[in-house]
This record gives sequence, C-alpha cells and structure tokens, in this order.
Amino acid sequence: YHEDDLNVSMKLYDNVRHEILNEPSVKETVYNDVLEFLQAPIDKQDIMSENNDDKKAEAKKKKETKTPKAPKEKVKKAAKKTK
Repeated sequence: YHEDDLNVSMKLYDNVRHEILNEPSVKETVYNDVLEFLQAPIDKQDIMSENNDDKKAEAKKKKETKTPKAPKEKVKKAAKKTK
C-alpha cells in the first residue's frame, strides 16, 4: 500500500466497541476523524494543483518577458553587409 501511496491507518477509541457512530460520548469525534481522513487526499490534490498552476504562471511570465531573438538568416545577412 505504501508503493501505491494509499492511506491506510487505524484509530482506536477508548471504551467504545460497537456502533461508534451512535455512541454519544465519541460520536462527534469519530465523525470529525472520518471527515479529516477523507479530506486529506483532496487537500493534498488541491495543494499539488495550486503548485502546478503557480509553476505554469511562472513559466508563462518568463516566456513573455524574454526578448525575441532575431532569426539566424537575418543575423547572417547583417553580418555580410558589415564586411
């Protein structure tokens, strides 16, 4: 499961054995833990997506700010004229 980047974990709750989603003493905690577990891959994907968007924007900005190069043919012709 580690090779496939799967999140496998276990959480035990003290003094609770059966139908933990219906136990008043831990019900809210269990629901929050389940939500956190399910949300983690989504948050990770959002962060990765944001990083990719930042990299794309940075690359685009670099591309836009580069000074255009003269084609090789024009450079060769200009060099011949000066000789």
